[in-house]
Amino acid sequence: MENLVKKTLRTSLSKADFINRAFNKSNSDGSKSVVESALQSFEKFCIEEFNERSDNIIEQIKQKQGDELYLFLQDFIDSMNKKGLNPHTIRVYFSFIRSYLRSQGIRTYSEDIKDLIRFPVIIRELLEPLTKEQIRILLDNSKEDRKALYLTLISSGMRISEALSLRKKDFDLSQDLIKIRINGKYTKTKQTRETYISSEAKEILLRIIKNKEENDPVFTKDDNIRKALLTEERVFSNLRKRCKLGDCYSDGKRHKITIHSMRAFFHTQASIVHDEQYANAMDGHQGYLMQYYRLSAEKRSEMYLALEPHLLIYANESVVKSHEKLREQTELQRIEIEKLKKMVDRMQKYLPKTV
Repeated sequence: MENLVKKTLRTSLSKADFINRAFNKSNSDGSKSVVESALQSFEKFCIEEFNERSDNIIEQIKQKQGDELYLFLQDFIDSMNKKGLNPHTIRVYFSFIRSYLRSQGIRTYSEDIKDLIRFPVIIRELLEPLTKEQIRILLDNSKEDRKALYLTLISSGMRISEALSLRKKDFDLSQDLIKIRINGKYTKTKQTRETYISSEAKEILLRIIKNKEENDPVFTKDDNIRKALLTEERVFSNLRKRCKLGDCYSDGKRHKITIHSMRAFFHTQASIVHDEQYANAMDGHQGYLMQYYRLSAEKRSEMYLALEPHLLIYANESVVKSHEKLREQTELQRIEIEKLKKMVDRMQKYLPKTV
């Protein structure tokens, strides 16, 4: 009879297991990347400050776990702050390291953190809007494939990661207004949703999509969304520099214009034309999506068509106003037709019935 190997209970997770668990929870390459960065920052801190690997430091902490633990964590926070990490990033890293320590059998308590830990103050600056003039400069200095991507972001409200996940089959080209289906696998809320793009985006999109197969990615050649995202951030950074649009906020680290600014442009216009709830639903924010999809498909496309003139980048103000006036007239005509139909229905009640 073979000897059976006795399996013991695990008391901690390896770093690889912890990273995989974080990925499985969010199903997001972005979250996985942040966890990896937090662990790298923690490892570097342990080596620089104590000349030891983090595993050895954790074993030492297990023997104490008094105020020494919180003093150690405060030193970690101060170290990140001295290196110039954004205060928000510091809080995010701390949260992941706190979870990692828990996976190693080291508990931290919210009340103790509140009493003993001090984080750098997050100063929220007034964010500057992306203007149509700035967008035109970026588009005019972009290659056709990037121009198609940026016009899609500007007119749809998509996140860049969502746009990079799109394949030709996700575009409904059967109607004049192009509708896009974003797979829930790639959305932040994990809910599949639909959005639209403007006539400007459509014109250039059709040119770059015509020779692609149904399952081909539209805006990237890389099936790895994380790598594709890094590539787009690098390309946009170079574009921003060429266009002399590299101004930063007062902290000297955050650029005023980023790829995300295009999504923010859409959100602002959608909020002005309709309301915040509509903008959040189109952006894909949790809680607003289902209320939006209670509307009929016709109503959703009608609302987008009312918004579209405000998303056009190359149309001048007179064209936009003319477009709006035409839609107002069309809406008035629709209302009048409905009134006439109701009037006819009422009159028919009083007409003699034919045998």
